[in-house]
Amino acid sequence: MKLNVVYTLFALFLIAAGSLSSSSGAGAVQGVDRTGSPVGSGSCASCHNSGSFDPSISLAVLDDGMAVSEYQPGKTYQLEVKVTAASGSPSAYGFQAVALSGVDNNGTGSFGTPPQGIQLTSINGREYAEQSQRASEGTFVVDWTAPDSDVGEIRFYAGGNAADGGGGTGGDNGVFLDAPLTLGFSTVSSSAAISPIATHYKILGNPIQSQLRLLLEGGSAGDYQLDLLDYTGKLLQTQTIVFNGTQHNTEIPMSDLVPGFYLLQISNGQQRHTEKILKQ
Repeated sequence: MKLNVVYTLFALFLIAAGSLSSSSGAGAVQGVDRTGSPVGSGSCASCHNSGSFDPSISLAVLDDGMAVSEYQPGKTYQLEVKVTAASGSPSAYGFQAVALSGVDNNGTGSFGTPPQGIQLTSINGREYAEQSQRASEGTFVVDWTAPDSDVGEIRFYAGGNAADGGGGTGGDNGVFLDAPLTLGFSTVSSSAAISPIATHYKILGNPIQSQLRLLLEGGSAGDYQLDLLDYTGKLLQTQTIVFNGTQHNTEIPMSDLVPGFYLLQISNGQQRHTEKILKQ
């Protein structure tokens, strides 16, 4: 009889621990990295895998609402993690995210004061952002400040959870990024005092059907780099044009891309401008 009581109490403890973990963050409760990173112990999907929500997860580093693919030293950005269910209606969401750099996967940069519902947790000297309580929505945003110097490529990992709210891990679905979001070091200043890279430029026809047509008029002659990125900051296409300082027309094919928002970055190596593009 005593043995049965012990087993019963142990089972109840496991259920309570699972419920607490899903609501208060795996880092704070269990002291583990569940982002799918190289220094982690699996992902949220390791335990939360029996639900039917089929969630996806995305991560973006934003500067005034625009996704970036490079970081500037000491600049503060917004880290946005979204967990989206493809089916069903989860009653709660959770996440965990970390920024790593170097061959030793050191924690890099620093998170700002977290908003309501998000907490910062230290695990093995690395700082993680994660939920501090069950969230009714799957979008999480927290400030992140880049390191003060060039540390090379920075890799962001994130895991998430769509939960049924029943307690424990049953009926939930964990998910993590297929690949980390990477940011390179930017040598381009974003100071508002910098003059435009061209006196006039026009994107002809936005929203775009199949071809993005760009017209440059006036400004400094030289080589210009055009980068097309998706809204998470992933580079899709790049090309270099030689601008004579008078006028230049160029086209970027977009017929193979799915409808949605994209980013066009125009740079001459000293100044850069980013435009939001809508593909229909």
